[in-house]
Formats: sequence, structure tokens, C-alpha cells
Amino acid sequence: MPKNEYKQKSECRVLLAFVSLSTLSTSWSLLPNRPLPLE
Repeated sequence: MPKNEYKQKSECRVLLAFVSLSTLSTSWSLLPNRPLPLE
């Protein structure tokens, strides 16, 4: 596997992890039993 392709795959994996993490935190903050940090 070319090095460039491997780098691209790892970056994509990091991006995917970041997106899923932000989605998880967003849905967690939208839970009714948890007070929103927003005023």
C-alpha cells in the first residue's frame, strides 16, 4: 500500500471518529434529563 494512501485512510478514520464523537456529544446534550449548557 502506498504511503500516501495510508495517510489518507488514517486521516479519514480520524475525521470519522471526530464526527461521531461530536454527534454523540450533541445528542447527549439534547437529552431531556440533562440541562443544556446554553442559556
